[in-house]
Amino acid sequence: MTHHLEELPAGTTHALLLRAGRAVAAGAAADVLTTQRVSACFAHPVRVERRGGRWSARAGARG
Repeated sequence: MTHHLEELPAGTTHALLLRAGRAVAAGAAADVLTTQRVSACFAHPVRVERRGGRWSARAGARG
């Protein structure tokens, strides 16, 4: 388990997003780890990218 997408192994196939102890998204990593879903989970804009098999997330500006 991690809060940092950069720590996910390159071979990660599935993911689960939790908010307040409840699952908000689960399934194939590419379907779950999207900008829209991660931003909704954290209630803050987050830009999610995948390059060379590695995930990254960066906080975005509100507004």
